[in-house]
Amino acid sequence: MAAPKNPYVNKSNLSTPSSTLDTNTAASRLATGYRKLRQLPTVITCEELEGENLEEYIVCGLGAYCTNNAIPRNFDDYLNSTNEDDNHCCMTTTLLNCIGQHLNYIRVTVYPDHPDFKNLKKDEHPPWYTAFRADFTSACNKFQLLSMGDHLFEGHDTQPLYRDVGDGKYGVNPFGKCDLKRIVTNIFKTATPSNKKHEKAAWIITTQEAIGRPGECKFQDFNDWSYDYLLNVVDTLWKESKTLKKYTMPRFTDEFFGLDWYCVLGVRSLFHV
Repeated sequence: MAAPKNPYVNKSNLSTPSSTLDTNTAASRLATGYRKLRQLPTVITCEELEGENLEEYIVCGLGAYCTNNAIPRNFDDYLNSTNEDDNHCCMTTTLLNCIGQHLNYIRVTVYPDHPDFKNLKKDEHPPWYTAFRADFTSACNKFQLLSMGDHLFEGHDTQPLYRDVGDGKYGVNPFGKCDLKRIVTNIFKTATPSNKKHEKAAWIITTQEAIGRPGECKFQDFNDWSYDYLLNVVDTLWKESKTLKKYTMPRFTDEFFGLDWYCVLGVRSLFHV
């Protein structure tokens, strides 16, 4: 007689139900580690999940923990890394998949008659879980982006580009050779009048400075620029994208020529003479 299928093999957020649990799977190990850290009983009971407790356990318990802590990709029984030299951590989709599989395990094995599962098809999930997935993804991505540098999360389409991470004296840094300073330096070293890399440097610098100010990209009016003779700076007014309200933004020099707004824009102008 063939062994029943493992409910954690299917990679969907809520996989095909089964009556067995492979304790070696990432989902079960994640849940087990979380319960140990919270000093919860090893065995999940129906009494623990009565009423709204199931939603609270998934959303405010396991889910909240995963959005506020870096989970190593290779972790022990207490969710600590098994390799001190490896700073790779689980990405958002992996954690969400594990939580979904753990919820499915509860549905199939622990408490199939829970009211939250009533009248649901095999491939459906409780309504509150839909909202949770969206909130979890947003919160988890934000935490992981803010934690970049101390930890390395894989699978992000967008990663932070730091202005200057130093000269390498701070140890092994995954972004040590990929900061704005090094990018612009390499561009200038290979720039020629024909390859227009100087223009690329200008685009990179102005885009980097416009982060958080979308109006500067969409509604920049060069006629609003002015030179302050008292401060000896150029004031590049920009408009907020929704209200079109104008804000002052004086440009100051940078100690590094490659990040200096005047230098980068000046080089671009020289090549276009």
